[in-house]
Amino acid sequence: MRLGILLLAAGASRRFGVQDKLLAPLQGMPLVSHAAQSLRRVAGVRHLAVVSSPAVGMVLAEEGFSILTIAPGLGQSASLAAGVRELARDDLDAIMIALGDMPFLRTEDFGAVLGRGAEPPFCAVNGDVPMPPALFPRDWFARLSEMTGDKGGRELLAGIPASGRVDIAPERLRDIDHPGDLQAV
Repeated sequence: MRLGILLLAAGASRRFGVQDKLLAPLQGMPLVSHAAQSLRRVAGVRHLAVVSSPAVGMVLAEEGFSILTIAPGLGQSASLAAGVRELARDDLDAIMIALGDMPFLRTEDFGAVLGRGAEPPFCAVNGDVPMPPALFPRDWFARLSEMTGDKGGRELLAGIPASGRVDIAPERLRDIDHPGDLQAV
């Protein structure tokens, strides 16, 4: 399978305060580096990060990602759509989508989503809530690249049947939204 890896890291971090949460230190490195390092171990044709901050882009470039910069404040759907459009140029069979503010996911979690052995789409599930990481086949690229608003792919994830949902330990599916989330680690 020709796989593209898409890391969404263009959020405004509004709930985090003035500091860019993706650059906040976690265990001695920027928060976004944790997701990036786990994703770099997933074999793919291309690893692309969508960013709005040059500083986040520099960190992710050092982690081996191609960088696509979009204007700040456009919402998660804009970064998702831009990233999918860019990766779709590479004649891929599927795209794995992950979020830069989910630092606790491990390479094996991404592998669990990839290794379903059937035809995607697949996504992680926390209880009954479908969420990233998610794997979408080529025939979903058009829908993903036309997303609008600040919901990201939430509506599309909801459409993934139960057979395409992968249980991952809830503590690894946590994201960081507030400074207190880091202090609790």
